[in-house]
Amino acid sequence: MSTKSSRSVPGLDSLPLDPRIAIENFAESVAPRSFVGSFTRAASTGEVSVSGIGFRPRAVIMLSRFLSVMDHAHSIGFAWAEDTSFALYQTVAKAVDTTNDLVALSDGSTHVRASLSSFDSDGFTLDYSQADASSVSIYLCIG
Repeated sequence: MSTKSSRSVPGLDSLPLDPRIAIENFAESVAPRSFVGSFTRAASTGEVSVSGIGFRPRAVIMLSRFLSVMDHAHSIGFAWAEDTSFALYQTVAKAVDTTNDLVALSDGSTHVRASLSSFDSDGFTLDYSQADASSVSIYLCIG
């Protein structure tokens, strides 16, 4: 049995036939570094530095929710440049909205909002403009 295709596609002859290896190689060439972590934020405003990532991220994807048991209040945020972020969030009232923050939580009267201040050499910095309650966030940094 031949290991090469009968059709020749320029540049693809050297790719491995195992799709898992091809996907791993592609992921390493596109984003050779990634890091997953989490943190809990107390109810206070101001900047928070997240470090220990091991590289300067080029993008962050963040899932956040209130720390207390509040149904349905969660957000997913994306940041790809300093001061450039976007979050989609659902409130306890099940309303869905968008914002230019990386973290956006609301139950109607309690709010948590944070934007990306900077990508740092070993992580990133968030600026919490509103923090009426504690929150927990899980993030994926891509380098």
